[in-house]
Amino acid sequence: MYEASGLSQSSFTMNATAGANLTGLIYLPKRGLTLNSGASVTSNNLTMVLDTLIVNQVNWTLDSADKSIPVSGSSSAAAGVYLKK
Repeated sequence: MYEASGLSQSSFTMNATAGANLTGLIYLPKRGLTLNSGASVTSNNLTMVLDTLIVNQVNWTLDSADKSIPVSGSSSAAAGVYLKK
């Protein structure tokens, strides 16, 4: 999912999304993504670029990536889930 540059800030809301499987890239740097109650999401190999992320009573299964990602400031690598502001 991609948005063009130069757009004003807005929101994108997902309600009661049962059984969603998100993979790939969600590039919405000017949007606030809100996942509301009833959403059930599974993610593996997902990268999100968002203005904000709000998760309200969501059952979200986050699996480690298949590929190890170098940890900043370290020579070691680890697979995992990373949140960065």
